[in-house]
Amino acid sequence: EFNFFYQKARISNVGWNGEGQSVLWRYNQHYFDDLNSENCANRKPWHRSLILSWISNNKIGKGVGWDPYPTSLRIVNWIKWTLSGNQLTQESKLSLHLQMQWLMQRIEYHLLANHLFTNAKALIFAGLFFKGPTADLCFEKGIQIVEAELDEQILADGGHFERSPMYHSIILEDILDLLNLLEEYNLCSTKADRLRHRLSKVVQPMFTWLNHMVHKDGEISFFNDAAIGIAPNLSQLAGYAQSLGFGLNNRRKKKIKVLKESGYISLRNDIALLILDCGLVGPDYQPAHVHADTLSFELSVGSKRVIVNSGTSLYEEGEKRTKQRGTAAHNTVSIDGKNSSEVWGAFRVGRRACPFDLEILERGKFTQVNCSHDGYRHIKDKPTHNRQWIFEENRLIVKDEVSRLFGKERAEAMFFIHPDAKVTSQDQDGMRGVLRFEDQMEVIWSVRKGKLRIEETFWYPEFGLDIPNYCLVVRLESGCSEVHFLWEKASTSV
Repeated sequence: EFNFFYQKARISNVGWNGEGQSVLWRYNQHYFDDLNSENCANRKPWHRSLILSWISNNKIGKGVGWDPYPTSLRIVNWIKWTLSGNQLTQESKLSLHLQMQWLMQRIEYHLLANHLFTNAKALIFAGLFFKGPTADLCFEKGIQIVEAELDEQILADGGHFERSPMYHSIILEDILDLLNLLEEYNLCSTKADRLRHRLSKVVQPMFTWLNHMVHKDGEISFFNDAAIGIAPNLSQLAGYAQSLGFGLNNRRKKKIKVLKESGYISLRNDIALLILDCGLVGPDYQPAHVHADTLSFELSVGSKRVIVNSGTSLYEEGEKRTKQRGTAAHNTVSIDGKNSSEVWGAFRVGRRACPFDLEILERGKFTQVNCSHDGYRHIKDKPTHNRQWIFEENRLIVKDEVSRLFGKERAEAMFFIHPDAKVTSQDQDGMRGVLRFEDQMEVIWSVRKGKLRIEETFWYPEFGLDIPNYCLVVRLESGCSEVHFLWEKASTSV
């Protein structure tokens, strides 16, 4: 029985191509992640039979299991399984060698980004696992791609260039896996030493970046395609790196951290954490995992998430996927329901918002961040969204202004509330209320400018998971709105 994204199905009913399931669900059938998951040693006999079942029922080139991406992950997982003390049958080794050759001819240069890096990782794994001219060619090609993609994909601030905390974590695990592999084979060649040096050089910057993009609960923030449970979390990755001999410095020393190339800003004090998106949506040539979330933000108070972007629960093309990628699913401003960046299809983007006039001011007891973007320049009168965050020890003020909003266009600011909070209104006109959590922590919200309504919405923290929550929707009046969030001073550190 397979269970992916809260959907169970027996192999006797769905086969190896998951009839009736999403492409992503079917891809996961072919990854074989369970071979190296928690308590995997208890399932060795099942894993052996599963590998043989795959070989018998997946003829070369037939079905999604032979797509380059699942082929790459499967190659790595089968080899990891053997390096952990298990043995592949001769038939399984022949199949694995065939998969290596198949992948070598189908490297995803047309997709690039994380897919290309994953292909290269698999070629390095297979190139070391096998011996001979074909394996040597795969190893050389994998090294060539990885070295080139490290320069391309890892930004100067340590972030992965797709600007998704989830894919950043995936690539970081890939890098640690490669370092682990080189250690396992004890390679001492010039090429291996150079690759080891190149990989090691980015580990600390990538951890620093990720450290500023996770909440107190240890899980990632939701910018662009991001979901919990797909990649290892910060703690798991740190444990892995330390087992490889890395002495990580994960202290968050700075209360203001500007991840310049990625465009994210992390503000923190003894109580709260605020993460802002003031950057480009992603690489111009590969925006597959982009959301129209420019000038969105997330807020945690103590150990609780308070303001959350909506997240990602699926990759299938359709209304739900489009909605999750849209501006109105994020804590930012939408005009007439339009998107700040033109997301379409499952993985496409047309016009993109470009942020400008970023300004960070430290004003004694508070920090002020100002930024604008031009994502609505295609609308009549070319309105500009300007946002100001004022972050204090126990208060956040968010001011929005949409310039040149002369017609009948309606601009609205969204503030999505974490589902653990009970949302109550306290005054007669409904412009002030409380977000109350089970541990009695409270955050008081008030709308000082604008017209409020509260909508029932959903939070999508994992693939396949929809959790009801609420959204404060504030209609800008005369092009302006102002919303305050106030919490009690506490000793809880962030």
